[in-house]
Amino acid sequence: MATLEKVYIHWMNPLLDKASVRKIMGPLTALTLMLTASISKGQNDYLSDSITTTNGGRLYYQSGQLLSINEVLKITKPFQEAHREIAKAKSNKDAVTVFGLIGGFMIGWPIGTALGGGEPNWGVAAAGVGLLVITIPIGSAYRRHSKNGVKLYNQEFRKTQSNGLGLKLKIGQETVGLALRF
Repeated sequence: MATLEKVYIHWMNPLLDKASVRKIMGPLTALTLMLTASISKGQNDYLSDSITTTNGGRLYYQSGQLLSINEVLKITKPFQEAHREIAKAKSNKDAVTVFGLIGGFMIGWPIGTALGGGEPNWGVAAAGVGLLVITIPIGSAYRRHSKNGVKLYNQEFRKTQSNGLGLKLKIGQETVGLALRF
């Protein structure tokens, strides 16, 4: 004699008993994990601004590959706002490089003269410090424009990519299915 529970399950869906559900759930779980991994991999192929900083500058990665700012400029060219921000960031980075090199030289020369036993001109070192101080707000502007440019690029890139095909797993109370959007 069947219990009330078994009768109820067979009455609701006679094709799905516990054994067949277990047979289906393993491959379905594997398929779901593969689809999730492939979709998330595809979403990470856009330009991302790395948190890692080196020598006061930002590192850019796309698909795991390190990019220079010139490469980022080329990649963002189709997106005007992002390209404009990255171009500003590049000009700020160039200015920081020039002022930093000149300021560092102006500080190092009198120190080298003093270490060599000569009479250092500390006014030149003070001017070098002044140049280095100027690089602080310019460096901040570089980081701000860089971050904004990458953010704008990623937003625009996602918009262009979201118009393509889409695959979605739909799970209901008694149903499981895949929905393809095109």
